[in-house]
Amino acid sequence: MNHTKQRGVSFMQDRKRRASPTLATSSPKHQATDPLANNTLERKKLRIKSRLSEKNTRTKFSHSLFKVIKGENEWYGKKRDTDVEAFVETIAQELMRFYESESHYPKTRDVKADNEVHDKFNLLSKDVIVFTPLSHLNNNETRKKIKSGEYKGLGKLLVLSLFLNEVDLKLDNIGIDKDNYIVNIDGNLKFASLLFPEQFPVIRSKITGEDLDSLPFVEDYDPSNWLDFIMWDDKHKSSITNYDSELADEDLIDLKSFRREVNQTILDILITPPELWETFVMSYKNEVDKLPVRTIAMDLINTLGDRQEQLREAALKSKKFIQYLHSEAADEDAKQFRKNARQFIPKGKNYLLESHIKRYPNAEESMCKRFEALQLTSLFEDASAFDSYSTPFFAEFAELPADYLELNVEEVTNSRDSNDRSLKR
Repeated sequence: MNHTKQRGVSFMQDRKRRASPTLATSSPKHQATDPLANNTLERKKLRIKSRLSEKNTRTKFSHSLFKVIKGENEWYGKKRDTDVEAFVETIAQELMRFYESESHYPKTRDVKADNEVHDKFNLLSKDVIVFTPLSHLNNNETRKKIKSGEYKGLGKLLVLSLFLNEVDLKLDNIGIDKDNYIVNIDGNLKFASLLFPEQFPVIRSKITGEDLDSLPFVEDYDPSNWLDFIMWDDKHKSSITNYDSELADEDLIDLKSFRREVNQTILDILITPPELWETFVMSYKNEVDKLPVRTIAMDLINTLGDRQEQLREAALKSKKFIQYLHSEAADEDAKQFRKNARQFIPKGKNYLLESHIKRYPNAEESMCKRFEALQLTSLFEDASAFDSYSTPFFAEFAELPADYLELNVEEVTNSRDSNDRSLKR
């Protein structure tokens, strides 16, 4: 993999080179009035001396929070500019909860302004017990605890951030809960290209195999904030690379526990039947929702399908993922995901998968077939990744009918077309 023109792995090498006093004090040669809308600008590589923790958010995306007591629980409310934005953030944060664990990620709900109190906010998120933002912790110590396994969840968080098109992954929005699990509490700029296409054009949101293999860094994906590695700088009106970054280093890239979280989350997303996006999104719709919310719900379903396909293409170019895909760990993770999916309850009291199976009785079988098709397809993407595998494995594969792979892959990839037709009906 060539990283010479990329940001991730080369970041560690560049940081040493840029320790020179001359380079450290150099000023940017180019300033743009709106770099977020111009994907042709090359990211400025500036050495900065602080985390810019009070400068890394654009004011227009800031929101006041209100503490709300609901029963015996504390919730936090905020006012998004529109009901559409509130609905999109709800879906984004609930997908985090679906792919993570209900014991770590809080519930999120969009609410209607049906009285004077609710008029102050249109989004509620349940409080995370003992939440400590990473911006309040020593990044060097945090990195050590991630490496030792004391802090968990970073790999999952980063894959989901790519999948959900998160562009504002700053340390103020990430923290440690009571179980030392890394949690993201804010979804203002998830699905960024869907909500704000002028500031965040689709070309900035593409996921590549290099991105997946280089996590916790990103190579091609282009966010405004990404941990303490890429940060928005109000002074220069652009994102900059922080060469004083302490939270992530190149050792994390191949850290066994971190890489397992990354690969597991990729697999969970890819074996999710595309029809499930419809059931999931529609579980959060209300009868009183107006046309803009109903329209964005359909856009979300299509966007999730598109990003799943994009992630699939990227994953099949990732040697790290392909090697994992044919391991016992992948088999275990696929079974665990099906178990977790059965237990998830979205808005209301009905289990998500039970509601989905009423329309799609073979939902769990579809997950298994998607896993199987993914394994088979990967063999043709990068056969060199399997030099260490046994001859019986390939012998068994060679005995399959000639049209087996074609039929299984077509069955899976055509499921989205069937879903589109069902939606039109």
